[in-house]
Amino acid sequence: MAIEDMAGYAAMPGYRTVEIDNIRTDGPDMDDNYIQAVREIENYNNCERVTSELYTEALTQGYAYELFWFSGNQVNFARVPSNEIEIVYDGSLKPKPVEAWRFYDRNGGSPTRAVRFTDTDMTEYVKTGATWTAGESMAHPFGVVPIAEYCINSGKLPLFESEKGIIDAQDKLISSSVNEVDRFNAVMALFPFEVDKEFVDKLRQMNVIDDLAEFERWPEYLEKNLGNIEAFYANLADRLERLFHKSIKVPDFSDENFVGNASGVALAYKLLGLEFKAAQIDTYFDMGTHKRYELIGAGINAGARTYPLDDYEIMTHNRRNLPVDELKQVQIAQALMGIVSKETILRILPNNIVQDV
Repeated sequence: MAIEDMAGYAAMPGYRTVEIDNIRTDGPDMDDNYIQAVREIENYNNCERVTSELYTEALTQGYAYELFWFSGNQVNFARVPSNEIEIVYDGSLKPKPVEAWRFYDRNGGSPTRAVRFTDTDMTEYVKTGATWTAGESMAHPFGVVPIAEYCINSGKLPLFESEKGIIDAQDKLISSSVNEVDRFNAVMALFPFEVDKEFVDKLRQMNVIDDLAEFERWPEYLEKNLGNIEAFYANLADRLERLFHKSIKVPDFSDENFVGNASGVALAYKLLGLEFKAAQIDTYFDMGTHKRYELIGAGINAGARTYPLDDYEIMTHNRRNLPVDELKQVQIAQALMGIVSKETILRILPNNIVQDV
């Protein structure tokens, strides 16, 4: 639930965008051939959907991988399941990837194929029985290991890693409460003086009950008193749920107390913890985004024309998926006309009005 909410808040298609600016010229970006080439590659690879997939997997696993390759003259990239990738780093204080391996099977079984990627080439291996056989190596023009790694924190841990204890406690509580109901439903009827010795001996032999003493009343029931137990379990479950949301910083959007009749400012304060968490994730995730455009640039420069990549600045814009009062946003934009730049005003407007600033 937390992953779905966080991904919906910060990684829906259209809410994580990249601006490319040629810092050597003052002309509009749309007239730049390199920027046009990048946009064509983005569209060809459905860039926004891939970004959303990478973000969701990074929240779940702590990291996600994007693989780059050439097909004809086209630069391709796609998310690769994190359990298929192993990256080998050097021993420096700022580790750099030396090579990467992808292990997979076309039918979804145990890996029968592998590809080794270096900064210059890629080699495919095929497993027959217990033996791996190397095929021919194929050169690639990226100049680095062609994999972009995305993570959400320094430890490469999932979003919910710190809350595992709370989640386990909640699971144990629910399991125990259901078991208690089963035990209550399994009360045993005892019939003193109405059973013979053979029946009693059989119950003892089956360990159904340890002692069948004499009773003065008939019949009686062996049972537990579950008075007030329902309220106890409910209160403990609610406390664990509140502690989970407090710890992970992702609110329960279905809680009436969260939304209520709160004003926009009050709601913003309630979302402050979520925004802090999202901003922390942005810091690490955007490093993968910049790696993507480094690889795209290397792929473009492998063609007939070479562009000076240092002339271009990559800027990521991470917008949040929240209800927007469009009329108020338009009024603010109108009030700022002549005070700030048109670009700044366009950024104020909702994404469904201005998709590309």
